[in-house]
Amino acid sequence: MLRGSSAGAAVLSVLVVLGCSDPAAPPPRGSATVQLSSVSPPVTGKSCPSQGDPIFLGESGVGPSGSAKGRVLTDDEGGASVSCSVSGGDEVKFSGQLKKAGGFFQVAGTVTKGGSGKALISVFDPSSTDRLNSPEDTMCDVHVDADPLSVGEDSIWASYSCPKLVSNEPGASNPNVLCDVDISWFYFDQCK
Repeated sequence: MLRGSSAGAAVLSVLVVLGCSDPAAPPPRGSATVQLSSVSPPVTGKSCPSQGDPIFLGESGVGPSGSAKGRVLTDDEGGASVSCSVSGGDEVKFSGQLKKAGGFFQVAGTVTKGGSGKALISVFDPSSTDRLNSPEDTMCDVHVDADPLSVGEDSIWASYSCPKLVSNEPGASNPNVLCDVDISWFYFDQCK
């Protein structure tokens, strides 16, 4: 009888341990829209080949706007790679990166809840085939101060604009690229 009780207790212990494990965290998701334009006033010897049509990073090419999150990409689905983090109290540090089929968007910065902040942004420009980056001395403006834009414990939906993005990576095919970003948007959720 003691053996049966010991075996039953062991099985019950295993079931309790298995029943208490946390489910796996859902994978990060995100989308981004980039509206590139020429800087004003123009700079001699510099141009923005991608001005005009926005770059959309979202499922089926549907990126976010000021009223919709777009069709978000999910990490490890359909060839997409998505990572993001959101942390802090009233001042929130955030970062996010999206990659899919040659498209690339990366952001890292801080923003106040219900307010604004600054960020460094990098995007792949398909027209010049270079990565464009915001210089550290000319960071992009980020806003979460207009409904429905917001920042939470594990998500951020923001508008942003950048005074300049430059092609300055080593080996850049066109180091004369200089663009700005008109009001555009990014969205990340299920961030760690």
